[in-house]
Amino acid sequence: MKKRQQGTEVSNWQLFLKKQGFYFGKIDGDFWNLTHTATVLFQKKHNLKPDGWAGEKTIAKAKELGFLASTKTTEEKYFFPELPSFSHLTGTQREDIFGKIEYKPIPTPKNKEKIKITNNFEKDNIVMVNIPQLAKATNGKYTRMRFHKKAKYQLLKFWEEIEEEGLLHLVLSYAGAYYPRFIRGSISTLSNHSYGTAFDINAEWNGLGKEPAKVNEKGSVLKLVKIAHKWGFYWGGHFGRKDGMHFEVAFIIEEI
Repeated sequence: MKKRQQGTEVSNWQLFLKKQGFYFGKIDGDFWNLTHTATVLFQKKHNLKPDGWAGEKTIAKAKELGFLASTKTTEEKYFFPELPSFSHLTGTQREDIFGKIEYKPIPTPKNKEKIKITNNFEKDNIVMVNIPQLAKATNGKYTRMRFHKKAKYQLLKFWEEIEEEGLLHLVLSYAGAYYPRFIRGSISTLSNHSYGTAFDINAEWNGLGKEPAKVNEKGSVLKLVKIAHKWGFYWGGHFGRKDGMHFEVAFIIEEI
């Protein structure tokens, strides 16, 4: 095990190090700075090479002391983000905050919910936002989002914080932000994407109507949800029809 590794084995390694008195962080299955430091301390105590990697010799010593790498932890098994203290916006609230959209449906065989905006909403409100962290996460494939100008600040702060917290590696793919359409399966209710107030990530592992990827599974966004709440985004995994890829603006945070 080494930095950036995730999974059950890492969770159990953290739990072991905590019991040994070296680790004081969360049991989150992420081998990051605190876990690396605790591993070094463990290695130093037992006269092992202090490289911070939980390699063969380190694990062998840990097993002598009772480490069980394959046991699923309670923390991992039951982790799911709590509901935020706020709710998602209704259609009326969204229009009051972000502006009125006039449109006409233009369904296609591949996108039955597609619409065309017929007033100046896009011109007056949608801006291009450069996001360096998105570029890093997607290896340069995507570098920016089209988003509502009122939510630009909190969008940038969300991406900055997930990088600062060492969680950017959890973002594996990007599936869009501003896109004029109805919500999937509807011919009357506008999607948040039409307002440029939502974005989707890791869609392959968090499909609409499906259970979101669990905390240490590939494509999981669960560890990003608390930060999203902090910056005013409601997570689609809390909808009745789960949409784990989806994050939408629930209230505006003004730039200080």
